[in-house]
Amino acid sequence: MDILNKELFQKLINENEGFEVTLGFRNDVDHFIGGIGNKYWYFVKKGQNEDYYVCTVTDGKSEDVHYMRKTKVLDCEAAPSGKTMELILSELAVGQKEITESSRKPLPVEVSGHPCSHYSFAFGERAYKISDEFGVTIEYSNLKDEESGFRLRTIYTGADIIVPEEI
Repeated sequence: MDILNKELFQKLINENEGFEVTLGFRNDVDHFIGGIGNKYWYFVKKGQNEDYYVCTVTDGKSEDVHYMRKTKVLDCEAAPSGKTMELILSELAVGQKEITESSRKPLPVEVSGHPCSHYSFAFGERAYKISDEFGVTIEYSNLKDEESGFRLRTIYTGADIIVPEEI
């Protein structure tokens, strides 16, 4: 297993003509993480509130913008270059370094119709499910930090992807 990085994420997007995964967190919070062409996003939705980063890469340079929507009003501000990709990798690569450094063998399982590898550490304290097809972490649980846990809701590729609104 290769650890997901910026280059592998861009390759995943290019090979699938776009890629987006939706991860469900506690308290009805959803994270939409994806990209198409030269745009990448990390989008968090809770109720009607939205907080998201969109990155546009032009000639190898990343321009990141932070968007916030509260009660239907969308506002934005410049974000540090690379912030969007940092957020993307913090979720989609969670646990992958630990897994590659371990001698543990995965258990084959399926999550929402997607074949994946299941890894469990410290007697089940932390568990990860990595998509075999896409190489991204699609489930994570941690008994000592339940708020950080997430589950796969959807995976979209190609024409099914909707790019977040920008202003």
